[in-house]
Amino acid sequence: MSASGFRNEHRIKDELDNKRFNSLSSNFQNMVLFICPRVNHSDIINASVIGGTCKADIKITVSKKDYFVSIKKGSGNSVHQEPLNDFVNYISTKCTNYTSSIGEDIKHFIWGDGTLNGSGPVKNRLNARQYKKKYPKKINNLILFFSNNMQSMLARILIHGSSQSYPAEFLYYGDDKAGVICRISDAITFLSKSSCNSAINLGGLSTQAWNRNINDSDKSAHKRGQIQFKWGGLKNDITKI
Repeated sequence: MSASGFRNEHRIKDELDNKRFNSLSSNFQNMVLFICPRVNHSDIINASVIGGTCKADIKITVSKKDYFVSIKKGSGNSVHQEPLNDFVNYISTKCTNYTSSIGEDIKHFIWGDGTLNGSGPVKNRLNARQYKKKYPKKINNLILFFSNNMQSMLARILIHGSSQSYPAEFLYYGDDKAGVICRISDAITFLSKSSCNSAINLGGLSTQAWNRNINDSDKSAHKRGQIQFKWGGLKNDITKI
C-alpha cells in the first residue's frame, strides 16, 4: 500500500473512533447507518486500522458488533496482489477445471519472457499487448478458465485475500471528508456482470503482472513474479452499485 493510502485509513479511523454517532459528520453517519441500520444516535463508535495483507483495512465496532471495511481511493485501483506461485497454488486447489497447463499458462503470462520462472533474457520480455498478439491460445485458455471460476476468484480477491484473515464485508471508496460505501457481495455481483479492456479480464477486473520490468530497472526488479488485479473503473462503478 502507498503511504497516501495508509494515511487515508488512519484519518478515517480517527474520524470514527470513540465518537458518538450523532457527533459524526454526515458522511460517516451515512457510512455507519449503511453497515448498521439499527445504530442508536447516542452509541459510541469504535474503529481501528487492521493493517497487513488482510482484505479489510478498518474494523468498525457498533453496539459491540464488529464490521470489516476495505478502503480505496484515487484511480487505477489495485484490489489484490500476491506472489505468482501462491496464486497458482490457490487456483490448483480451489478452482474447477484446473490443469497443469493452466498453471503453466498463467506463469508464462505473468513473467512474459517465454519462461515459467522468469529466467529468460531481458530482450524476451513482452508487455501485455505484445504477449496477447504472440500467444493468443494461452490468453484464450486463461480467459475461459477465469470466466468459469469467476465467483470464487472474485471472493478471494475482494473478501478473503491470501491471508484469509479479517474478510472484508464492505467497500468504502473515498477519504475522511467524503466517500461512497457498498457491500462487497454487491460489488462481486456487479463485477461478474461487467467487462474491461484487458488482455485477461476477470469480469470488470483486469489481470496483469505487477511489473514485468521490461527495461530491466534495478528499482523494479523486485516487482516481477507478482500477479495483480485492478479495478480501473472503481470510482465510477461504486456509485452504480
